[in-house]
Amino acid sequence: MTAVLVIGECDTNFVEKELKDLQVFPAQSVLVLGNESLSSSYTKVLSEKLQISITLVETQKNQHVHGIFQLKCVMDGSKINNAIVFCPNQIETEIQGFCKEVFPENYSLVVKNAGDVRFIHETGEGSFADRFRQYLKNLEPKEAVTVYRSRVIPDSCNHGFSSRSGGLSVYPGLASLNMCFSARKKDSRAVVKANHNLLAKAGQFDVAKLVIAKAVHGKDVWVYEGPEPQSYDGIVTNTPGVTVAAPGADCNIVLFADPIAKACGAAHAGWKGILKGIIQSTVDSMKKSYGSDAKNIKVAIGPSLSVCCMEFGIEGVEMFSPIHKDCVVWKKDCPKPYIDLRLAAVTLLEKEGILLNNIDETSVKICTKCDPEKRFFSFRRDGSQFGNQVGYIGLK
Repeated sequence: MTAVLVIGECDTNFVEKELKDLQVFPAQSVLVLGNESLSSSYTKVLSEKLQISITLVETQKNQHVHGIFQLKCVMDGSKINNAIVFCPNQIETEIQGFCKEVFPENYSLVVKNAGDVRFIHETGEGSFADRFRQYLKNLEPKEAVTVYRSRVIPDSCNHGFSSRSGGLSVYPGLASLNMCFSARKKDSRAVVKANHNLLAKAGQFDVAKLVIAKAVHGKDVWVYEGPEPQSYDGIVTNTPGVTVAAPGADCNIVLFADPIAKACGAAHAGWKGILKGIIQSTVDSMKKSYGSDAKNIKVAIGPSLSVCCMEFGIEGVEMFSPIHKDCVVWKKDCPKPYIDLRLAAVTLLEKEGILLNNIDETSVKICTKCDPEKRFFSFRRDGSQFGNQVGYIGLK
């Protein structure tokens, strides 16, 4: 399937011929960037020529990047990976520049020079990246950002767990507040950064001082005041104003706060990290680096895959039973066990000396996969094109 964007009144015969030569006639979806007075009659002619209804993308400030971004929205809504952009000769370089900013490399785009044709001129300052960032900054998300908070994290810390709502990501599995960029996913760096800005505004923290764990399913922890490791699943800090965060999309997101030692942390704790010791490493880092006493540490566990959906291989019995016998659950007529990853996290926290009353695993106890409202991202539900929520925390 292929989508098409026509900028200005490109020759309809040229557009038709090119699409036939590229063997994408008729196209899946066709957009025309222009205004009603310029393009009303043109879209009618083009529609008849291409045998498909035409969507008119109204011009506005930053209209060229607007057209490119709207093309991506249409493509993502229908999971289309290929596109052709017909543009006037005068702006070919500009359109190619915007395409590189808007579309990650895992899309296939062809920009076709349609010669000197009538179109709406645009003047813009700054690089293509700067202009795209400014365009995103001026966009209004369809929904407000929703932040979930824990009952045990003290007021001395600003914290929260993001959800899916309130962002600018469009692809179904990433929509809309995806917080992590990956070259494998259909989200640009600029859109993910814009999502960071939206969460920072809602969460009232400085986005320039936001650091997010890399989530490599290990046990390493970055003590923020020291050198940054190459990879790490946890971050701890005692620097006021810095916001540390950990991502998740089924894995546990765990937040730590010590109001006495004035330190906090965040950890990505999936099943691999749980078994490798990320819980223990994070608590140990707070003890060694900031003098934290385990009994003073408050812990919140965010949204994650619940035992209802955590089907596992038979090897899970030997892996998780030593943590707690109830971590392994057998369902009637199911040959494979189910793992209670939240119970595993709580048990390991208690073994580290965290008081049970200081552990909150109920404030956001929502299964990321089977939640009927789909409030959170889920790898198991959405597949390879999944987004990430984060849990964040910082000292005020």
